[in-house]
Amino acid sequence: MKKATLILLLIMLIMPAARASDYDLEADFKELDKAVAERATYAHKKEKDIAEYKMALAGCVSYADMYRGAHKIYEQYLKYNADSAIAYADRCYAIARKGGMEAEATEAEAGRALVLTLRGDDMRAGNALAAISGIEHLPPGIKAGIAVAYLEYYARHGMQRSNGGTADTRLLSRTPWRKYVDCLPEWSWRRTYYTAIFTGRDLSRQLTELLRGMSQPSADAAMIYMALANIYQRRGDEQARAHCLIRSAINDIGSANHEAASLIALLYTPQIDKGSQRAANYVKACTDNVRIYKDIGRSLDIVNIHSLIAASYEKKLVRRGNAMLTVIVLLIMAIGAVVVTVVILRKRGIRQMYMLQQVRDGNYKLREMVDSAKVMQQQLREGNDKLTKEIERRNKRFLDAYWLVSQYISDVSAFKKTVFNLITAGKVDKARSMLASGSNIESLLGDFYRHFDIAFVSTHPDFIERFNSLLKPECRVTLADPQVLNPELRIYALVSIGITDSVRIAEFLHYSPQTIYNYRLKTRRNALLPGKQFAEEVASFYRKEEA
Repeated sequence: MKKATLILLLIMLIMPAARASDYDLEADFKELDKAVAERATYAHKKEKDIAEYKMALAGCVSYADMYRGAHKIYEQYLKYNADSAIAYADRCYAIARKGGMEAEATEAEAGRALVLTLRGDDMRAGNALAAISGIEHLPPGIKAGIAVAYLEYYARHGMQRSNGGTADTRLLSRTPWRKYVDCLPEWSWRRTYYTAIFTGRDLSRQLTELLRGMSQPSADAAMIYMALANIYQRRGDEQARAHCLIRSAINDIGSANHEAASLIALLYTPQIDKGSQRAANYVKACTDNVRIYKDIGRSLDIVNIHSLIAASYEKKLVRRGNAMLTVIVLLIMAIGAVVVTVVILRKRGIRQMYMLQQVRDGNYKLREMVDSAKVMQQQLREGNDKLTKEIERRNKRFLDAYWLVSQYISDVSAFKKTVFNLITAGKVDKARSMLASGSNIESLLGDFYRHFDIAFVSTHPDFIERFNSLLKPECRVTLADPQVLNPELRIYALVSIGITDSVRIAEFLHYSPQTIYNYRLKTRRNALLPGKQFAEEVASFYRKEEA
């Protein structure tokens, strides 16, 4: 009797757990696919909401009203556009100082630090937070907002970005999180959320209850789903974790949240086929988020995911090639079977005219099949050669582009570290001199121009020849290295691919508009055609081919 009771209790405990993991992930993915496809609509709605807040701010008169209006716009931009959020945090700070609102000025400083934390600028965020003190004497509402900035900073230092944002609870437990969690109201959902993040406790029941009373889609709901995903991962329930990551991503997209980790974490899970169109769509959305938000912290994740997808796609190509080889082998075996059949029929002495005609017809069809097989083999070889060359070319461009980005990140990081060390050592003047110097920028621009020249010449090998054909013979350009363009060629290379406006060219090449004008004027004087006609002819180099 006792054994039966014990078995019954075990079954009752196991059944809810089994039901908890019973998710229709394909239905979840279809909903996420729809959200990803419509993310521009959500961004448009966000812009419309922000425009209304800006109109309301224009009508404010008192410093208090102006501060509240600017702070609302800051909150709208917080996870939508980091640069704009920082701009409005600075505006809040200026308004608070003018209005003598010291508590609000401190809140604005913490808000700026929060934005820096969210986009991975840890050093600047840490410096900003270190400059804030005495928050225990501030009003509860402002104190809670500042506490969130500290908690996010400590949480980000305990997250391992390379595996999609999994919390290291051992690292988190060593942070002074309790001091700031106690600044949050007892009824605040953030109190439960941060407690789960910093302690690693299984608060799934409380977090699920919070979701029932929370409007969705929202960035708040996305955060709670991410916390639930971490809890389910520690349990080993990958189905539940994937479900929560999908729900979090849907809330991120629906609230136009570009500071989003859920979709990146989802791409690391085994529930996504890395070689599928779905994965390509998701990684494009993640890339757009990182680009729009200028998210330094998640840039490496995007590079890693691109590498995973590229590797998976190459494996699919190999499998497809093996399948084609199997088909060819079977076809050859079929042809062999036909040949054997014909030989057997001939050996049996079937000499009737009707049968002989059938054999002749069979031989004729067989020759057609053999010829067709040869053509297919040749086409397959040519297709494989083209595909291999295309993959090699794309891989080279992919590596060149991301190597440039990686080198830029390394250079910026080294520069920041050098300046920080100088400031720490008290060598402020030398740090200021380094910041004022343009040598680092010139080095980065040199790398940028080199990569641009190589990429352009490789895709437009006849550009210099075409360009020289429009110049007077004595003025034609001769390059020591055909893969290194001079400034004039670089400017008109952009013109040839559709960037004809001098201001846009100046922005792209980091020249002044006057410098662009001088180069273009100098080149037009050496041209065989009048100035405007010369520029139009260059701009039509490759447009004619596409037409």
